[in-house]
Amino acid sequence: MSRYPPGMRGKIALVTGASRGAGRGIALQLGEAGATVYVTGRTTREKPADVGGTIEDTADEVTRRGGRGIAVRCDHADDAQTEALFDRIRSEQQRLDLLVNNVWGGYEKGMPPQFWEQPLPWDGMFVRGLRAHLVASRLAVPLMLREKPRRQFAGMCQKCNLPVYAGEKASPGDLGFFKHDRDCVADLAAKEAHALIVTTIAWLDGKYLGVYYDVAKGAIVRMAWALAQELRPYGIASVALAPGFMRSERVMKAHGKHPFDLAHTESTEYVGRAVVALASDTNVMRKSGAALVTGDLAREYGFTDVDGSRPLYPLAKQAENRVEYGTGNSVPGARLLRPWGRLQHGQHQARRRRPQA
Repeated sequence: MSRYPPGMRGKIALVTGASRGAGRGIALQLGEAGATVYVTGRTTREKPADVGGTIEDTADEVTRRGGRGIAVRCDHADDAQTEALFDRIRSEQQRLDLLVNNVWGGYEKGMPPQFWEQPLPWDGMFVRGLRAHLVASRLAVPLMLREKPRRQFAGMCQKCNLPVYAGEKASPGDLGFFKHDRDCVADLAAKEAHALIVTTIAWLDGKYLGVYYDVAKGAIVRMAWALAQELRPYGIASVALAPGFMRSERVMKAHGKHPFDLAHTESTEYVGRAVVALASDTNVMRKSGAALVTGDLAREYGFTDVDGSRPLYPLAKQAENRVEYGTGNSVPGARLLRPWGRLQHGQHQARRRRPQA
C-alpha cells in the first residue's frame, strides 16, 4: 500500500538521469505515489556501467511499487534523441505534469583543481548538465501548457517585468516600457500551478568545489529561477532542489575503497520524497523560483528518509530565507544562493511596487 495520498495517481512524470543516484530515488518515490514515470539515461542492461544501475531496473521497480515505469534510453547531449523522447511522451500521454531535470555528466572525469591547468570540461558539466536541463525544459513546456501563449509581443511591463502582448490594456511607462492597466503583480502572485519543473543541484551555499563546477551549478540555479519568471503566467512552477550528502552508488563505491564518515548522509529516496511533496502541494507556486533543500522540506511537509531519520545537511543551515512573489513574506523551506539569489523576483517586485496614482 502506498504511503502517499492519491493526488499523484494518473500524473505523468519524466525523470532524466534516473538509472542511479538521485534520479533513481526520485523515480522510485514517484512510482510509490502512483505516477507514470518515464525513466531516461544512457545505462541499460545491454550496456551496463561499472558503478551499477540501469534505466530498466529503475522502471521495473517503479512499476513494482505501484506506479508505471517506462524506460527510454536517451543521451540528453544528443538533441535528436531528446526530441524523440518528448515526441513519444506527446504521442503516448498528450501531456506532461512533472519534469525532473537530473541528468549530469560532470563527475565522469572528476573535478580537477587549478582550472587554468585543466581542459575545459564543457561536455560533462555544461553540455550534459546545464544545456541538457535547458533543452529538456524547452521541450517539456509545450506539453505542460493549458493555454496557447499569445504571440504578438508589444513590449515589457515595468511593474511585473513580463511581456505585454498586442490587445492587452496597458499604458506607456518609463524608458520605453509599458504598464499593465490591471494589477499584474497581484494577478501573478495569485497564480496556481498545474505543472512543475524540478531541477536538482548538488550543493546549496557555503562550499566551493572548483571554478567549472561552481559556474555550472550556479548557472543551473539561475536557469530554474529564470524559468519560474517566464512560466508563472502559464501556471507552471520551477524550483531548484538540493539534496544533502547522499549514499549514492558512486559514493558507496568510493566508501568501500576508502571509508569515510557517513553520519550526515541520506538515502537517494529522501530527495524523491521531497519531489513528491512538492508535486503534491497545491500551493507550490509560492516556492517557484526558489532554491530548496531536502532537509528543510522534510521539516515543512513532515516526511522522513526511508530509515525514519530526518537529515539536514549542515550547509543548508548557512542559507537565508527567500520571500514570496509580490508579498515579501518568507517562504518556508526556500533558500537564497549568493550571489544569484539576490535578484529573486518576489523580492525585486516587492521593493519596486508602489501605489498607483
